[in-house]
Amino acid sequence: MAQNIMIKLEGKEEFMITAKILAFAGSARQDSVNKKLVKIAVEGAKAAGAEVTYLDFRDLPLPLYDGDLEEAEGLPENALKLKALMKAHQGFLIACPEYNSSITPLLKNAILLTERLRQRLGIAS
Repeated sequence: MAQNIMIKLEGKEEFMITAKILAFAGSARQDSVNKKLVKIAVEGAKAAGAEVTYLDFRDLPLPLYDGDLEEAEGLPENALKLKALMKAHQGFLIACPEYNSSITPLLKNAILLTERLRQRLGIAS
């Protein structure tokens, strides 16, 4: 059972919240070490009282970003679903292998697609 986190703001009323975390790996491989690691971290976060949603990008496939396709058809439906999932959570738990001194193309593409939605809606950074 998730535990609540006590919040007290400058002597004001105290209230309880449960942290909502979205967890995923920046790897698509079915037997990915990073998927295994993030699942272990998910259990730790749950034990600490967080409400955690695990996302496997295989269950929410995203196309490669294509500006011409975006202009013609708008953002892909799964990018909109990912953005909604991200907004519904207060934090992220990510396990990602290093790829050429950076994050994987899978994770970079997911971030780019959700960032494009923010830009299209005119939301400031």
